[in-house]
Amino acid sequence: MFGGLFGGGGPKSAGEAALASAGMPNDGDGKKKGKKDEEYKGGGFDPRGLERAAKAAKVLDNSPNTKLIFEVIQEEQKTKQMEHQVQAAQYQAYQDQLAVERVGKEAEEQRRTLGAKTEHHKEVAKYNDRLERERFVGQLNAKKQLQEQEIKRQDELAERQVRVMAISMAIAMEHHAWP
Repeated sequence: MFGGLFGGGGPKSAGEAALASAGMPNDGDGKKKGKKDEEYKGGGFDPRGLERAAKAAKVLDNSPNTKLIFEVIQEEQKTKQMEHQVQAAQYQAYQDQLAVERVGKEAEEQRRTLGAKTEHHKEVAKYNDRLERERFVGQLNAKKQLQEQEIKRQDELAERQVRVMAISMAIAMEHHAWP
């Protein structure tokens, strides 16, 4: 447990510390040192692991430090649970941050879209205004042209009337001059 602080290869977990305090040597791999290290030659199931666990349980039951060992193991479990909760909270915070960034990006995109729509509406309004002005100018020009044509027609009509009157007067004078 404090092997990193005080040097040397101490136990790596609370279970190894418990076995070491109970007087059972352990190399950290779950295998005891001794003459039983040879490979199991039976078929199928290897009972040596269960035998070691049973022997360790007996040693722990007889140990005066059993309660302390159990408390240490519980504290390790609580620490692991707290670490897991911290990781879960960090992950949730990260997810929340991503959600906030996503909402910000969506809001920015909506702002840009709204700006583009507004600009488009301005352009359409300017175009419609220009068309309306051109139509109005066209109507004025058409009206002016009609008035000019009417004036020209009336002038031609007046000239024709003057000519007809002149011809009529000339004819009338010819008729009066012959008697």
